[in-house]
Amino acid sequence: MKLDPFYLIVDSAAWIERLVPLGVKLVQLRIKTMDDAGLRAEISKAKALCAEQQCQLIVNDHWRLAIEEGCDFVHLGQEDLQTADRSRIRAAGVRLGLSTHDDIELETAMAAEPDYIALGPVYPTILKKMKWAPQGIERIREWKRRVAPIPLVAIGGLNPDRLDGVFASGGDSAAVVTDITLNADPEARTREWIEKDGPMALKRDPYVLVVGGSDSSGGAGIARDIETISSIGVRTCLAVTALTVQTHEAVTAIHHVQPSLVADQMRAALQANHVAAIKIGMLATADIITAVAAVLRENPQVPAVLDPVLASTSGRALLEAGAIAAMKSDLMPLCRLVTPNLVELALLVGSELAVDEDGAVLQGQELMAAAAQALVIKGGHASGPRSTDILLRSDQEPIRFDTPRLAASMRGTGCMLASAIAAHLAKA
Repeated sequence: MKLDPFYLIVDSAAWIERLVPLGVKLVQLRIKTMDDAGLRAEISKAKALCAEQQCQLIVNDHWRLAIEEGCDFVHLGQEDLQTADRSRIRAAGVRLGLSTHDDIELETAMAAEPDYIALGPVYPTILKKMKWAPQGIERIREWKRRVAPIPLVAIGGLNPDRLDGVFASGGDSAAVVTDITLNADPEARTREWIEKDGPMALKRDPYVLVVGGSDSSGGAGIARDIETISSIGVRTCLAVTALTVQTHEAVTAIHHVQPSLVADQMRAALQANHVAAIKIGMLATADIITAVAAVLRENPQVPAVLDPVLASTSGRALLEAGAIAAMKSDLMPLCRLVTPNLVELALLVGSELAVDEDGAVLQGQELMAAAAQALVIKGGHASGPRSTDILLRSDQEPIRFDTPRLAASMRGTGCMLASAIAAHLAKA
């Protein structure tokens, strides 16, 4: 889930009517003292105003009224969390944001599986007296490491001059109350916040980090990955593992990138962007596999999809001899999903090509026991009028995806499938 980087908090629908049309896309209605009839009227009016402006409304505390009024987001503090009926909130399709101030509260909040976490106060605040000292920028960085990929909202004492530090430390959204509502010109201050936050919206868009080799023909590799992920509406960033010289018929040369440079590319991409998923393709050598695995271990919150590229369509080996062991021991256990075709599956388990679906499932289960969290076994290399992909997960029955087999042949279909899965993980 993605939050707008500008998170406005106000105490009346009148403020929403006044400020949201300026371009606010995320607002919390925070009313502490009012009877139920008044609250219902305020929530209803706020919901209608936000719908007109395509703004996300979050209702603070009053989760029952939020459900009854058909709102889709509620924010709770720790005390309200203890008494709220979370199962009822979830059953109503209402998303949940939670406040945190210390380690114990963070553990409690994470156990509730929220849609975002708020941390405060980052700086001294005049909104209300708190028992917690200002958290500081470093605390944002620590919280982000612990909550990712859940969005993190920073709150408390923020102003436009402090936003760069908030976002650089990992904050996904910055919440503001008094810096706007107590300003001599709230409209002008709101515009200033929006202008400051605008460039961050692009940076906070979900990205898929594509790790793989180039294909000069454009038929496979990172060219096909970028094409697929972009078609789903997700941005990409890159870490190139190898340069290849190839046509649609043959690979004539391969030049490996230094493992340390691959890892540095990945770390730079992760630092620069909101990487919400990683798609891994051609890795070429055992040393590159080790380098990629090291970066995945540094970022366990980012799901990775591995397409275990072992050879080109024309038959040229794209992974050096002996590197399969490193892939299975060092990399596969870190990946959310592995997508081998039937030939790759047989090579990964050291067996002959499976002759039917039952044999493929047995080989997949063997690989799951040794290395993988989950597999999609691709049926493109089988024969017959139907092509069946099989999803394997621990302690669950296989799920089959059966479609008519296409008569035409196309390169890069394995890249496309893994990239599409990664893109949808990033959007989830």
